[in-house]
Amino acid sequence: MFFILISMYLMGQQVEVFTIFLGLCIFIFSLSMEVFENSWIQRIALIISGALCIVFPECVLYISIFIMHAVQLFGPPGIFTGVLLLLRPNLLTLLLTVIGTYLILRSSYDKKFRIKSHLIQDDLEHERLILLQRQQFSQEETLKQMEVATLKERNRISHALHDQIGHTLSASIMQLEALQIITNEPVVEKKLEQVSGILQSGMNEIRSTIHNLYDDSFLLSQKMDEILHPLEKKAQVNYQNTISDEIPIGLKYDILTICKEMITNFMKYSNGNQLQLFLLEQNNYYTIQYKDNGNKTHNITPGMGLTMMKELVEKHKGVMTLQTTNGYDIFIRIPKQEEPHD
Repeated sequence: MFFILISMYLMGQQVEVFTIFLGLCIFIFSLSMEVFENSWIQRIALIISGALCIVFPECVLYISIFIMHAVQLFGPPGIFTGVLLLLRPNLLTLLLTVIGTYLILRSSYDKKFRIKSHLIQDDLEHERLILLQRQQFSQEETLKQMEVATLKERNRISHALHDQIGHTLSASIMQLEALQIITNEPVVEKKLEQVSGILQSGMNEIRSTIHNLYDDSFLLSQKMDEILHPLEKKAQVNYQNTISDEIPIGLKYDILTICKEMITNFMKYSNGNQLQLFLLEQNNYYTIQYKDNGNKTHNITPGMGLTMMKELVEKHKGVMTLQTTNGYDIFIRIPKQEEPHD
């Protein structure tokens, strides 16, 4: 805009066309400082346009364009190029330079302010999402602990039924059968047989109840099959599980949660079509080995997913390593703890 205004003004003053041509050259070289990101091209353009202003002082009005682009490129230090105004002092050139420089600096400040505001907004949004995920994780952890406590209580009750009532009924049945053998009264023997049958029926009901309680317990192998089922349509899965269902309930839940996070990330973000997941129980450790062949990394920043997985692993005094070369490669090792099975 300044180039057009200056050129129209000079044409009204009936200056030579060569002067306007020189002004166009200065404008093009000055503009190239903004267009090209290569620092060498910018410096060469600055030197050439500055040289034109020095060699041809009649282009004094176009010096303002050169100075404005220098300021836009180098910021406030670019104002020092205003020394060229001393070649041929001109009030109009000085006025145009001051106005143009102010507008450029103001525009640059506004742009930086907008960029900073957007960055702050992005950071706040990221923190908000992290907080929401943290809340969700805390809620899920609370529900998990409640369910674990419920399952532990079920197991305690089932053990109590088996160890106390079951043994008592078994002993009673054996004594009744012994009385049936030694009694000589047919009526008494028949009554003893009826009582023994009632106790045997109660014993069978208790066994059935205990069996149902165990059926309702948490089975890692069954849950893993459920979360892996949706993957059949997306990828070729190589899965192996040698971890017993008799491990502590809390650990089973955490292993399942970790595997869910891995599979969810693969389903949502990975473009791979192959996945390996091995759950292995060894003498002193449980290991989880995960690998996919996606060629784009997903959730690579330490967001809530990876943080949650790491926290669950560290809760059991384990270690986790992550590599992202040729897909995701996660290795987790959890030592076996000295605690009774639930």
